[in-house]
Amino acid sequence: MILKTRDSRVFASFASHMKQTFILFLLALTISSLAACKKQEIPGEKIPEGFKINCYPKSECTRADSTPLGDNKFSYVVILKSPDDRFKIEAFYKTEIAMSGYRLLNDASNATSIDMSAVNDQYMLDIKITTVADQSIVSISWRPR
Repeated sequence: MILKTRDSRVFASFASHMKQTFILFLLALTISSLAACKKQEIPGEKIPEGFKINCYPKSECTRADSTPLGDNKFSYVVILKSPDDRFKIEAFYKTEIAMSGYRLLNDASNATSIDMSAVNDQYMLDIKITTVADQSIVSISWRPR
């Protein structure tokens, strides 16, 4: 009887340890997946290394640049083009802004463009989506506050 009680405690301890290990594994997998999102590859120009906003998946990067600001800080500008409608791209970036912990400050549109501004504790983000002929041009500016 004592052996069974001891075995059940060992088993319970082992099960608890396995559960914690599994949860840590899932957490690490989730974090690495999110980090991989920021490093996505799209056709065209190479996205700068420190750029932390996802590019619209059905786009091509036509221009990408970073500017050193000192103290190991940079500002970034990325220009994308996509055959998709600007409102579809706007919906993508509204989700991206929310999922990345930014607060949307401005979301204004007119007949040919959409302007969005967002901030978090450390960064400012401006996105302009303009329709030109049958394409949407997306200009993303990201910089420290």
